[in-house]
Amino acid sequence: MSSPSSSAGRDEDARAEPPRRGPLAWAVFVVAIAVVLAVMAGCMTVMYAPVFSGLGG
Repeated sequence: MSSPSSSAGRDEDARAEPPRRGPLAWAVFVVAIAVVLAVMAGCMTVMYAPVFSGLGG
């Protein structure tokens, strides 16, 4: 049976350094954000086109 202080020390050591992610993971993350922003911009364009083109009433 290990003492609580020794297991806590190991947990602190494990948390001291953040997990490393590869450049592919960052690229996927950035592309996903870009896709979401592009979809949102497309939806806003479709919704507000009548307002800005003078067809809104």
